[in-house]
Amino acid sequence: MRWGAGYALFVDVSSLDFDAGRLPSHDEPHARDHQRPQAQVRGRGRGRGCDRGRASRSSRALAAVALGVVVALTGACSAGGPAVGATAAQGGGPGPAVGLGDGAVPAGPLAEGTPTAQDPPTTRRAPVVVPVAVPATRLAVTLSRVGTSQPVVFLGVDDGYVRSRWLLALEQQRHLPFTAFLTNAAWRQDPGYWRQLQAAGVRIEDHTLTHPLLTGLARTQVRRQICVAATADTTAFGRRPVLFRPPYGGTNAVVRRAAAGCGMRAVVLWDVTVNRGALQYVAGRRHLQAGDIVLMHFRPEMQQDMTAFLRQAAADDLAVAGLENYLTPGR
Repeated sequence: MRWGAGYALFVDVSSLDFDAGRLPSHDEPHARDHQRPQAQVRGRGRGRGCDRGRASRSSRALAAVALGVVVALTGACSAGGPAVGATAAQGGGPGPAVGLGDGAVPAGPLAEGTPTAQDPPTTRRAPVVVPVAVPATRLAVTLSRVGTSQPVVFLGVDDGYVRSRWLLALEQQRHLPFTAFLTNAAWRQDPGYWRQLQAAGVRIEDHTLTHPLLTGLARTQVRRQICVAATADTTAFGRRPVLFRPPYGGTNAVVRRAAAGCGMRAVVLWDVTVNRGALQYVAGRRHLQAGDIVLMHFRPEMQQDMTAFLRQAAADDLAVAGLENYLTPGR
């Protein structure tokens, strides 16, 4: 269904609040992300199976009399069928939505503001990398932070269901070495966007084919989710992933063994999250520390989240560093 200009709209944005004093788990923000769209716009009023046969003639007459607001009903209903949501976010909506099995998502990059030299703030210059050797074992090493004393912090952004023009512009200006843990089902909607981010300095790593909770799958399914995704990433982006982030942070011996067998250097978790412009830390902390791995998601609030993260990193005098540069193969 295509709504006319006269219909009132409301935005159903996932509210992601956490209890104070503890580190939020991946399950809380992420599970809710995939239960419903990032930002789905629906019509208010005649929103259930609107068709021409059900459009009231009296309603049309009243709309025409009221200052000629015929536009409100022009094209209000297509030739039958259920409603299809459109998306909206910061600075305006990107157009019609597309279904991915877990809800409607933007069909194109969000239209947002333009980053400047001062906003978001710049962080300190990255030091010369002193790598941390990751031993090669049958079970991939699991990390929630990097064991380094250098003044650096690491950022991993998950999924890829929402694409931000603002982020692309920022990356093309500053070349921040963050890691994008992309789900195949998400990046396939717009591979060109992710190649542009990659060309600007982002590393793309493995986040499975379809974003299941791996701890509930059989061993062969777990291996398929990781290995087949890595092969698809290699074909699309010309580089095979070496790091793996499990959906919802769900990992166990089966997941770690499969990750190692698929060529993953480490299973990367986190110890800080960014959500709706706020950073959540482990209990008792109020700032970033050297070696932190920060979790963020590709959401409509990307500009808000990234700005908050960079502002805090600058305040704590930390540089943004690349996980791939620090986590080097060991023996």
